[in-house]
Amino acid sequence: MAGPDKTESILKRKPWVHLSNIDGFTELKEKLSLVEHLNNSDFIVGKVYESDMKKLQKDTFLIKMFCCKHDVQIPVNIKTHIKFETILNHYESDTLLEAGVGYINSKTYFSKYNEQRIRNAGTDKIKDNFRYSLLRAFNCASANFFPFGVKSDGLLDKIEAYDRSNLMEFCTINLHTQFNKNYSNISKLTDIGYDKLSKKDLWLVCDEIKQKYPKHYPVRIDELLEEIKDDSASSTYTIIDCIGNDGVGNIVNKWESVHILIAPHEIISGELESINNKNNSWVDINYFFQNISYRTEISFTDEAKLSLLNDDYNETRKYFKYLIDTAPEYSLVPVMALDVLSKSDFKQSNDNRTDNFTNLAYLMEGKAGSCMDALRKYIEVDEKGNATLKELPKFKYELINACFTDSSLEIWNGYKKKLQQLKKVLKKLKGRSLNSQTDELKTLTPSKIDKLVNPKFSYNTYAILSLLFAGDGKTIKNSDDNVEKAIDLFLETFFGDKVFVVDELKNTYTIKDSEFLKLLRDTDSDGYSSTHKGRGEYFTSSKLDDYKKSYENYEDYQGTNEERVDKHIEELKRITNLTKFGWWEDTESGKTVYCGYDGNKKYNVSWEHIQNPIQTYGAIRANQTNSGAGAKTKVFDTEVGYYEYILKQQSAPKVKRKYKTDRERVMAELQLEGIIEHFKKIGK
Repeated sequence: MAGPDKTESILKRKPWVHLSNIDGFTELKEKLSLVEHLNNSDFIVGKVYESDMKKLQKDTFLIKMFCCKHDVQIPVNIKTHIKFETILNHYESDTLLEAGVGYINSKTYFSKYNEQRIRNAGTDKIKDNFRYSLLRAFNCASANFFPFGVKSDGLLDKIEAYDRSNLMEFCTINLHTQFNKNYSNISKLTDIGYDKLSKKDLWLVCDEIKQKYPKHYPVRIDELLEEIKDDSASSTYTIIDCIGNDGVGNIVNKWESVHILIAPHEIISGELESINNKNNSWVDINYFFQNISYRTEISFTDEAKLSLLNDDYNETRKYFKYLIDTAPEYSLVPVMALDVLSKSDFKQSNDNRTDNFTNLAYLMEGKAGSCMDALRKYIEVDEKGNATLKELPKFKYELINACFTDSSLEIWNGYKKKLQQLKKVLKKLKGRSLNSQTDELKTLTPSKIDKLVNPKFSYNTYAILSLLFAGDGKTIKNSDDNVEKAIDLFLETFFGDKVFVVDELKNTYTIKDSEFLKLLRDTDSDGYSSTHKGRGEYFTSSKLDDYKKSYENYEDYQGTNEERVDKHIEELKRITNLTKFGWWEDTESGKTVYCGYDGNKKYNVSWEHIQNPIQTYGAIRANQTNSGAGAKTKVFDTEVGYYEYILKQQSAPKVKRKYKTDRERVMAELQLEGIIEHFKKIGK
């Protein structure tokens, strides 16, 4: 769904009028059982007890519906105080939902705003939460207030947390055993893993508190350190271990200030950005996903949550841990890069190719302020100002993941070792007297090699380029072996023995490639700069085409699917001496479909790769039965086997009924037999 039309004239906008000045407001006030009107668009409730929660929800949504009905423009504020345990008892935790915990909908009033950051379960964030909880347990830190929102232009019946959700997730996960179960909205509790800190990390947290408050830190800190000092180094601790039941009680029994904002999505989204920028700093990807959501109403945050649970993406998440620990939303970076970028972005004919390489490297690196530039296509708009992105992309998780398996990384490690050996040899040789150095050696900067092997923007960038330029991309996805071969051929093209050789034992090297030489030369000697843009000169050179050709040779690439369909039809015309031919096929859905051609016209024709890893064998096939779409399991591995399979189908009862006469069917079978004989003769 496209975002709002930005061409709407300002003159057409409704005047901003306070809720209290709209006809029917008096009747609205009379319906409210808990919430009291202050003035204009502001409301208040002194305290909301456990028994009042349903009334608060009802009143809030009465006000929301009034705003919707009258298209109220000015946001509405409701301020109150609610005990923290009450908030948590009626909060729907993302983390617990993913763990299989069941919730009672009628007791669930709060949920997480969908643009909120995904919970960060990295060690650094858990340490932050332990430190904060230790301080809150003894009134040395405050949650200030809990901001919630209700979208006046949305359909949800939940009051959504647009800040403090990380705190609520942490407390729900780690303190839920201490809540009053009589009021809990949890219907089914599964085995939940608690956040834990190692002895070393807990000691660091306590030490940090003591350093920050040297005279006034809680005495519990000293007691805790005394309790754990003789524990083994492998010991781990929960937050309840640290603060005890009294500390838990002090946290969950505290009356917290709650603000509920009733406003359009864009207003709440702006407040979310503002608050997080002050209290729980967002990173680039949070703002970017918010921008996409605002323009398109497509949630990349929800997709990121799914990617964190995707078993076919484990190796990728492991490699990108350095980014995901900063913000879990970064888990989508590699699949987004492959989705949004194309060969044309890096071809020599593109004047912006080195800038595009820079943007890709920044994206892989997670460079603040620049890392989202590579993904700008996701937020492009048409001439009317409406978003061009209409639906969530179909990300290729398994294909990307194959680049980060142990076997693929082993290939990279071999080339990385070779590059590191080159650096060692160059450093040794440059350590000798200038008189003994060659003119070439004097111009080289060994430290430039560090950037070629940096785990944050080297191999991950190469992997994306290797996938983009691997033939037409149709066959590589069918086999992890193909991906590994693509990685190997790419790295061989840029770092193989045709580029340079090195012998660490003999302290010798030979750089054979002039472009690689420029990559290592200092800039004063006509070398490329040590920036991503400078390296882009090398990686977006004609070598990309060389790699593409080498991979196509490996796959026996013979053209695009469309080109191969046309070639095969011409071949069938020569074999049958017919310009019009086709057959019927049975589908898994039970429907019988036609596949054929008449002159230059094609009817329901697609290209079937008969052997997935390579493109040597193939034939035309009906779209609905093409195994490339997973509709049929392949029971053949040659063109002979394929046409024998098609021939056999013609005698199936459902297929036979599709022919107008038996003679028509027999003629089709005779032609198929001729096709089979032809491919037998040529060994296909």
